[in-house]
Amino acid sequence: MSTRTLLQWVEAGVLPPGQLEPALDMTGARPDARQTLRLLDRLLLIAALLCACSGVIFFFAYNWDALGRLHKFALAQGVLVLSLLPLLRYPVQHWIGQASLLAAGLLLGAWLALIGQTYQTGADAFELFLLWALLLLPWAWLGRSLVLAGLMWVLLNLALVLSFSAFSHWPADMRFALLLGFNLLSWLPVAVRHWRGASRLWTLANALLLCWLLCIVTLWAVLSLWREAHGLAGQLVLLAMLGLHSVLYGRVRRQKPLLIPAVLAATLWVMAAGIKWLPDSWLSELALGVFSLLVALGVLAWFRSEHGGPHEQP
Repeated sequence: MSTRTLLQWVEAGVLPPGQLEPALDMTGARPDARQTLRLLDRLLLIAALLCACSGVIFFFAYNWDALGRLHKFALAQGVLVLSLLPLLRYPVQHWIGQASLLAAGLLLGAWLALIGQTYQTGADAFELFLLWALLLLPWAWLGRSLVLAGLMWVLLNLALVLSFSAFSHWPADMRFALLLGFNLLSWLPVAVRHWRGASRLWTLANALLLCWLLCIVTLWAVLSLWREAHGLAGQLVLLAMLGLHSVLYGRVRRQKPLLIPAVLAATLWVMAAGIKWLPDSWLSELALGVFSLLVALGVLAWFRSEHGGPHEQP
């Protein structure tokens, strides 16, 4: 039994608040020393892998002129093979195997950058990140690695953003629409797993993707306020996203924490609109400051209130 379930019982009045601590001990929901050490062990391993991969990249950057072409490729391929050696002992689904795949995926990017710098292919930067993500696809599929899937998602977002510089003739609305469409497609399977009551990892991924989607539409709407033409699309998309967000997590699921980013996005848009349309004076700045303070206090009071708490779902 999870801690979240016990807290929902307390909110619903099924479990007295004074019995929460004994219930946590009886059900084993509270992490013990062994579980805490295991979590720290995994976090330290991931940190060590990230530091090792960073060390390899900085080694090539610092000694670039001193190394010959063959030495660079031999070292890069040797380090890439070494990162995959733990798979000879541990299965791919083991957390050490997943960490090994993550290290290999990061070093693959360094290897691609080495090829680009050595042969000067003349490719744009977004093509490197796109190729990197495509090469990681079979690894993530065969290894069923959520970590590599997350890395691919980051790389594809970077490729999209960098491609906008290469295709500067595209309208701004088209660029934001492409970025929003890709992330919506990425969010849908994560949202389905979250709604089916999957692990906390899917819940965290769903929250992060929702925040990123709100960042995209809010930036689209705010930047469109200062455009002379075609500024309505960003406002409509922001309104639609806020409405969808409110319906899904305000009425259907009733998850207060996931509604807070939507409130912040709406507040940011109101602040930007106030800067755009209100006269440039200290009274306007004071009004906007008071408004943001009232919104923050209102969200805090609403979040801490017990109204609607028994109906919240995990």
